[in-house]
Amino acid sequence: MMPLRLLPFFIIALLAFQPASAGETREAVPFPPQVKAQFLHRMRGHLETLNAILGYLSQQRYAQASQAAQSQLGMGAMGPELHQQLPYMPPGMRSLGARLHKASAMFSTEAQNAEVTGDPAPALRALHRMTETCIACHRAYRVN
Repeated sequence: MMPLRLLPFFIIALLAFQPASAGETREAVPFPPQVKAQFLHRMRGHLETLNAILGYLSQQRYAQASQAAQSQLGMGAMGPELHQQLPYMPPGMRSLGARLHKASAMFSTEAQNAEVTGDPAPALRALHRMTETCIACHRAYRVN
């Protein structure tokens, strides 16, 4: 059995791993090289933020988890580089991105509530919705 402290790293590895195969079914998103580099940097940042959130939750530091989600993944975290990326994204990818940012805002609220109530269950459910969105996007799209 995997030690509980390693679980966040295992989850992140599963989200990031995308094997190449002859039967590739994900839609290719053809970013120009500079935009692709920005996009991949942004996705790695999302993974780092998810890892930080998991760490904060494991330490019952709900306010910090909330702040990380709000500042790095929430609706206000969409920086100016996103405007360069949007024209290349298929509508479904844009929709999943918006869903992630909205789910992050919901998680942030639930984590703030957990700070007061001491009950992390609603925040964990909201985090689950966030990662479901990540998985859905990574299953449907690949950068080209």
